Amino acid sequence: MTDIAAIKRQLKERDYLRFMGSPLSHSELSHIEATFGVALPPDYRAFLQEIGNGGPGPFYGLLLIAKALDYDDRLWGERVPVSHLAAPFPHTEMFDPAPGVAIADERVERGEITDDELSRIIHSATGGNLGIAHQGRTHSAILVVTGPTRGPVWTDASDSRQGFHPKGIGFLEWYQSWLDGGLPTMWGPREFTGAYGAVEIPGLGRPRGS
Repeated sequence: MTDIAAIKRQLKERDYLRFMGSPLSHSELSHIEATFGVALPPDYRAFLQEIGNGGPGPFYGLLLIAKALDYDDRLWGERVPVSHLAAPFPHTEMFDPAPGVAIADERVERGEITDDELSRIIHSATGGNLGIAHQGRTHSAILVVTGPTRGPVWTDASDSRQGFHPKGIGFLEWYQSWLDGGLPTMWGPREFTGAYGAVEIPGLGRPRGS
């Protein structure tokens, strides 16, 4: 089992820890959970509370949770509705919501359903997850926070019609796989851009995949 203390030690050894966002308190996390009607997966919650909120990580880095909650471009740049996270993520294997959404969109054009009903259809098919990192090419790493598969990381490639794909591991295992070199780093050779804009990281060298 991946250990929070081991991850924190590795981040400190690589001089990444000081570039992490400030950890969130128990009360702050409880407020988020109460507001959005979810219980964050324990390993992700522990990371936010004991290590930090946003910062160096896989692909373009970990998103600040406030950024993921307030502005999620997987929902066409719209503010994430409160109901989106609480809607149970209904899937256990790869799926593509595009065909069903296209049919629903045609029904809107024919006047059979309203735009609000279309939004409900979209959220019932894709809700219950939180974006945790941008992977590039409109793909995102997401964490399932509600439903029968709560806890694992998935890849959302639905914007390019490639659907949602389960990774089969939880947040800490996913993050540790990056530390072990199993996931790419896409921030520049001497800066981290994922959570705050450009932040210099002295002596980083050229990251894998950059």
